[in-house]
Amino acid sequence: MIKGKIFEKCKKYFEEYLFGFDQNHLKTSFLTGKIDLHNVNIRPDKVNELFSKQGLPIALKAGLISELSIKVRLK
Repeated sequence: MIKGKIFEKCKKYFEEYLFGFDQNHLKTSFLTGKIDLHNVNIRPDKVNELFSKQGLPIALKAGLISELSIKVRLK
């Protein structure tokens, strides 16, 4: 249940930039406040929009994040 709620929050923020993102890519540790994403594909079109807005002269053709850890402070 908690993992589902965390997934929905992550999906809200990340789905614009990632494709094929589902709960299988998410690992959570509620007690430590750690969220890990594994093997998620980056949407080059959206990332390139960000690069363009920042005036960066680079373009992404494809991308994979093998592991990304996020530490959330629990209050």
